Amino acid sequence: MWTPADPNPTPPRSGSASSTDPLQTAVARLVGYRWPALSDDDARPVPDALDAHADDDGIVSLVAVRGEASAEKRLRDGFFAQHLKRFNNRPFVWHIWDGRKDGFGVLVLYHTLDRAALEKLAYGYLGDWITAQTADAEKGVPGADLRLAAARDLQGRLTQILEGEPPHDLFVLWKPAHEQPIGWAPDLNDGVLVNVRPFAEADVLRRKPKVQSTKDRGKNPDGSDWGPDRYNRYEGLPAEHKLRDGDGKVIPDL
Repeated sequence: MWTPADPNPTPPRSGSASSTDPLQTAVARLVGYRWPALSDDDARPVPDALDAHADDDGIVSLVAVRGEASAEKRLRDGFFAQHLKRFNNRPFVWHIWDGRKDGFGVLVLYHTLDRAALEKLAYGYLGDWITAQTADAEKGVPGADLRLAAARDLQGRLTQILEGEPPHDLFVLWKPAHEQPIGWAPDLNDGVLVNVRPFAEADVLRRKPKVQSTKDRGKNPDGSDWGPDRYNRYEGLPAEHKLRDGDGKVIPDL
């Protein structure tokens, strides 16, 4: 569902001979995005030459692991920056990497990145890469020790997101305390800017989106659990608007 307050991007049309951005269209299909005409039984079928190449789990590895072929250098180095620009910093394909050009990287379809998918990424795809780099490091392969360290660091950051450890947790400023997600439990209706924030804060994206991590303009509705100002981080709230424990002490983070 697209939300007016924080609109998710509308991907480019598939199957159009006049596409102005074929790379964005191709990658959207590669990670498994399906336009309504491709998935709606009542819609007129649209021929799509990319259908046979669409990934089945929404994760496309940029290195050769789990029997999947490595994508080209253009996807690794240029795609995500272009994607951010094309969709006004509301990406629906995320490039997650370990910070090394010779290291681990994947393209992920945001719409399918639930907790199970992130666990599969962190401990399946990345776990396989760590196993391979461990073996290479033991053999003395040049650079393997550095790739191993970077991969383990990435796995630690993804684990923090999974567990919702501040500042890598989700905080939805318009939801009351009892509706706040615990760990990585994204709601697509909250919008890309909310859900991408933990990954931006963890510095695991190929290019950091422009997300507001302090305070938005405007005011919360009267009676908001979090006070009148629109803080994007629970930790940024004034003490008088934070939760308190049974002894009346301020709870510093959710």
